[in-house]
Amino acid sequence: MKLNLWMIANRLSELEPELHIPENAPAALQSARRAYATECVYIYQKGRNVICDAGTGGGYIVFRDMECDQIFEMVQFTFDFYREWQEMLFDAANQLDYQKMISGSWRVFHNPMILLDASNTILAMSEQYGEDEVNNDWKYLCRHGHSSVQVIQYLMEEGRRHGYYLSGRARVYHFDGQDIDGNMMSAAIYCGNEMYGRINVVEKDRPLNPGDVILLDYVVKYLSAVLGKLSEDSRNPFRFAPTLTKMLENQPVTEEELSCWREYTRWSESEEMVIVVLAFWKKACSIQDIISLRNLLQSSIPCCTATQEEENVVFAVKNPSDGGEADWKVVEEIAERLNLRAGVSLPFSSTRQVYYAYRQAQAAVRYGILFQSEKRICRFYDYAIEYIISVSSLEEAAAACEPDIKRMWIPEEPKGGEKIETLRVYLNNERSLIHTANELFLHRNTLVYRMKKITDTLRSDLNEVYTQDYIKLSIRVLRLAALERGQSRVKDR
Repeated sequence: MKLNLWMIANRLSELEPELHIPENAPAALQSARRAYATECVYIYQKGRNVICDAGTGGGYIVFRDMECDQIFEMVQFTFDFYREWQEMLFDAANQLDYQKMISGSWRVFHNPMILLDASNTILAMSEQYGEDEVNNDWKYLCRHGHSSVQVIQYLMEEGRRHGYYLSGRARVYHFDGQDIDGNMMSAAIYCGNEMYGRINVVEKDRPLNPGDVILLDYVVKYLSAVLGKLSEDSRNPFRFAPTLTKMLENQPVTEEELSCWREYTRWSESEEMVIVVLAFWKKACSIQDIISLRNLLQSSIPCCTATQEEENVVFAVKNPSDGGEADWKVVEEIAERLNLRAGVSLPFSSTRQVYYAYRQAQAAVRYGILFQSEKRICRFYDYAIEYIISVSSLEEAAAACEPDIKRMWIPEEPKGGEKIETLRVYLNNERSLIHTANELFLHRNTLVYRMKKITDTLRSDLNEVYTQDYIKLSIRVLRLAALERGQSRVKDR
């Protein structure tokens, strides 16, 4: 392992050396020598001082009132120390032990270190510091095991200006926030094109310098291999993104893949989900923007998997009216803060509907731009009528029908069941109880009782004209789809 004088100075900082080292001093030194030699630090006595000279471009260090033999031994020991550290990293990588890497690297950086996965959840952290000994972010991480939404959003906004989310290489950043205040060295950990985590070193016990940056990049090289291998078996959200992508694109998905995806997202098909498409508003986006947004979502929403489709980020979240209010609040806050437009599908409860829900969320963004250009949250429900009359597939139109009607529909009944027929006649008669009762040959009180049972189950507002039109169109579409299926069964016989 090759060093520069910054790395040597870090190990001998207690001797208070006088540093004359360029910021970009290369890591080119392999050992210490008493005479000049290439790729070696030249150590010699000059009066009462000892000079460590790295040659042109490498700078020099002055140790005042020291003996050459003593400094030479210490510098040579420093090379041995880093070689042992390198061997530790190699062994830990073979054992897939990232905690060992972090614990064994504290002696190198002498500052708090933390390793996070791609969802900003703790994988490992320095054990030398209590929760109150670093900063507010460290305290939150110790207590909750993952970054706070406020910190992630702060880094998305403030850190973006300094390339925090745009660079995979180690850098020292200065932050002036409530939770992160001061210098922090950070590097993203990639394996192939996927980001699997991030390692941070907080400046606390000694100042960070360019030598630390080179050393952290060295750690990242080993962590990249480890996290890449572990991701094949661990519950990393990126493992499940391909399953979601397949469903969005209507590709075949095995039962095992579906089972794993449902287990990770903690979603049973008795609960309703929606698909959300997040699109960058009024500006072109880069792959770094998309990666950053995907990381933010998976950090902020528990058990969320997000994937990239075209230039958008797509994910599934629980229906707000079915226990997903907290998750939806996060989505709205992210859309507002980061100037995004969100297209939201109709709710669904079967993975077979993911493809259609994705098409709906895409359409919601498209129609939102067309009809309400300044609207940030675009719900497909508001544009479903336009969508149904524009699609060419009856199956797709049926998937876009009014959610209450789909829940109420009884496939075995020729007209969808008694409730559907009652509602259809009621709306066709402009909600006249008398005319509806006459057409259905019912006593008025019977109709009132039946309509109350129906309206009590509706989530939509039957007083809205749009909802009335949407329901009537949906009943027509579902009946047509039922007739088509009936004809197909007859032909098959």
